[in-house]
Amino acid sequence: MVFVFVTITSACTRVLYGNSFKTVCKMSSSERNEERNFILECIQVYRNHSALWEIKSDDYMDRNKKNHAYDVLLKKYQERFPTATLDDVKKKLNFLRTNYRKELKKVNDSYKSRVGLEDIYQSHLWYFNEMHFLRDQETPAKSRSTLQIRPPPKVANTSNADDQIDEITEGG
Repeated sequence: MVFVFVTITSACTRVLYGNSFKTVCKMSSSERNEERNFILECIQVYRNHSALWEIKSDDYMDRNKKNHAYDVLLKKYQERFPTATLDDVKKKLNFLRTNYRKELKKVNDSYKSRVGLEDIYQSHLWYFNEMHFLRDQETPAKSRSTLQIRPPPKVANTSNADDQIDEITEGG
């Protein structure tokens, strides 16, 4: 496999893997901390707009409220990434939620395995606690059967029919 490196900035490089480019950025610890703090601020904006994440809320089904919430979140995200689109924001949220969900599963699985308290999995995801407001949303809903349960069919009273059959055979 051939790698092609194209420098974008002093911190970022575009690398061609196969037939697609990936951006690889090297950040200083202060730049990384700034970006993390910014992402935490975005998570707070996301949290404050339950129309985007709280599936049991009436607002979740309201397109106008959802679009407004996405507009607010996009404006916040564009403070650091001015050329970001709504699609970029949705991808970032999906990335954050997916990683949170994976970590939450590891934590829950370690509790279910009944290991000692010292062996309970501790997430090292830097935004895990900030996303914890989603924990109830990540629990699968109880499944419901789509089959209709019908009472058993009523059995016809056969005692009269037997009497009639007896009369026919005796008289016949």
